[in-house]
Amino acid sequence: MDTWGRPAPRTAFGELEHDLRMHRWFQAGERELLDDAGALRIYDDPLNDDQGSTMHLLGTCRTEKDPATSMTDRYHCAHGWPNLFIVEGSSFVTSGRGQSTLTIQAAAFHAADHLSQFAERNQI
Repeated sequence: MDTWGRPAPRTAFGELEHDLRMHRWFQAGERELLDDAGALRIYDDPLNDDQGSTMHLLGTCRTEKDPATSMTDRYHCAHGWPNLFIVEGSSFVTSGRGQSTLTIQAAAFHAADHLSQFAERNQI
């Protein structure tokens, strides 16, 4: 229940063992590359089960045309919910190198543009 006594979702997160093995493999490869390049100091961050400690969480509300396989359409509007827009990293099925902040901002501008058009046409 939330603060006002209404039902609220409960979410849980845990890294899968194969994901942690993959991260350890990448970490070992990165260490080898740095050693070969002559790095004087190498710091390994610990890999653990803390939310977001190893990666950005993406893909839980993926964007596609087909409502059977995705949560949002190309405007980041939830299928079947014309007034619900989900604009953050969960709509991406994957990410490029580095932070996804600028891509999220671009998606937000795209969604906002279409949201205002939908509102002008009384579609939401």
